[in-house]
Amino acid sequence: MMRRVICPFVVLAFVAATACKQQAASVGDPISTIDAAGLDEVVKQQHGRVVLVDFWGTWCGPCMQLFPHTSAMQRELANRGLVVITVALEPTAQRDAARRALEEHGKATKNYFASYGLGPEAFEAFQISDGALPHLRLYDRQGRLVKTFTSGGRSVDPNQLRQAVEVLLQ
Repeated sequence: MMRRVICPFVVLAFVAATACKQQAASVGDPISTIDAAGLDEVVKQQHGRVVLVDFWGTWCGPCMQLFPHTSAMQRELANRGLVVITVALEPTAQRDAARRALEEHGKATKNYFASYGLGPEAFEAFQISDGALPHLRLYDRQGRLVKTFTSGGRSVDPNQLRQAVEVLLQ
């Protein structure tokens, strides 16, 4: 009788542990989706590091020009405390193109798809006030937003971006 009672609890515990493990493993996975609250949590988890969040899309020419620079910064400055998090605002049909871009440039970064896809809801939820990409946010080691790089749909100067990152890494 006791064996019958214990067995369902063991199975239930295993299922719960597996679900938690799958969820934890998906954080940072290039195909994971994230909403605004989830992004806030990911930034908080990086306490003690400088965080650069890069909102981008494959359909955005200036984003694709900047993306190799943000990825290179992650590779070059990670040992000094930089973490780059990318959030792709893509329609579901374009996600394969984003995966290819991440495969080429984004292996060193923490990558997500916006759970809202592409459209006004995504821009509003992530508070991208000018409604244009690229859009980047830079947080200090205490998790405070220090600088926002808005583009108005034009390029963001990678040298200015790197300079702002370097100041926070000192």
